[in-house]
Amino acid sequence: MICLVETKAAESPHTYYSTYEKKVLSVKKRLLEILYILFIGLSICDLSFSIIHMMFPWDLYQLKFASSVLILIILTIVLILTNRFMIKTMQETNRDLRGDFRNVLFIPVAVYLTYAVISCMWNSQEGAVFFIPEITTRVIFIIMVILLYMQVFYGIHKAIRQIHIDEEMRLAKDVQSSILPDPDVFENITGVKIHAAISESELVGGDFYDIIRIWDYHLAVVIADVSGKGISAALMMMRVKTMIKIAVRTLFTQPGRMLTIVNREIMKNNDACRFVTVFIGLLNLKNGRFSYSCAGHNPPILCRSGTCTPLVCEKAPGLGIMDHEYTDQRTVLKRNDTLFLYTDGVTEAQNKHGEMYGVDRLLSIVEKSDDPKTMINSVTEDTAVFTGGSSQTDDMTMLAFRYTQE
Repeated sequence: MICLVETKAAESPHTYYSTYEKKVLSVKKRLLEILYILFIGLSICDLSFSIIHMMFPWDLYQLKFASSVLILIILTIVLILTNRFMIKTMQETNRDLRGDFRNVLFIPVAVYLTYAVISCMWNSQEGAVFFIPEITTRVIFIIMVILLYMQVFYGIHKAIRQIHIDEEMRLAKDVQSSILPDPDVFENITGVKIHAAISESELVGGDFYDIIRIWDYHLAVVIADVSGKGISAALMMMRVKTMIKIAVRTLFTQPGRMLTIVNREIMKNNDACRFVTVFIGLLNLKNGRFSYSCAGHNPPILCRSGTCTPLVCEKAPGLGIMDHEYTDQRTVLKRNDTLFLYTDGVTEAQNKHGEMYGVDRLLSIVEKSDDPKTMINSVTEDTAVFTGGSSQTDDMTMLAFRYTQE
């Protein structure tokens, strides 16, 4: 027996229950009370009709059958209301109550089964004609009870699963939002104009971007996409972001070396076999020299004098897949050059026909403007038109910066 003690800990050695545990016990107790009352009432009615039926063998049998049907209807209504009540409570507590429901299923069915066996054995003394409909009625009733409970169990299982998914997505969104840089930081960097945005999908992924200021005239630009969804991908995202930031602070002139070190650290503890695609670039704000390295990520788009083309990037695996020596690549940005970075959620956005947005359409949109904010807003609007409101399963992350130094 479980007892709830509402005294102070210093005054009693009993276990104290949280608000959640008290709610669960209260729900379980109420549900069992309803079912016990129902089964006791059913047993009394059944016994009463059996006694009357012994005196009038066939006259009242139809009435007895009708009462059984009525009891089944009442039981169905009770179970539907119980289902709603349990789901509401689970939403408040956000906990899995399936173990409690197994107990709820077992106790009343066991009680009624015991009663049915005893009753059938007693009534069988009156003859086979009376015994057969009695046991048939009881067997059908027990089957109906089990089926009804299975229906309730299935509904609650779905509710629990959806609640857990929603909670995980909410936590993942919180984690993702917490690690993104403050947009106000962009305005304090001279020599570049920066804008970034994330369009969240139904299933939050592991996209992130970062702008890291190194001394007075170096700037690191990072965009990455962690495989998987939910809180596990978000935690992996935090880990990778932290490692990249440390690598940038210590090896700020060697982006390829940074990725190599981070890759080895990920592979030391990657039981979930997740991988991360990353693009990292280091910009010298004084002379526009831009060194970069790419680990399986979409090549950024370089827009110069109204023409936009993908930046030449080495084909290399994402981080966490295999040991690999990533290399540095270099270019020089001219004044008013714009670099557009994005994740595959943009090019792989699908419309209702299953068609993907694609790189070609993306190029045609970013060519229309060299302003980072206008460029990102245009892509966001065009993808919305293309998808036609279809739900997407991957985040669309974009970062654009224009080199404005004389």
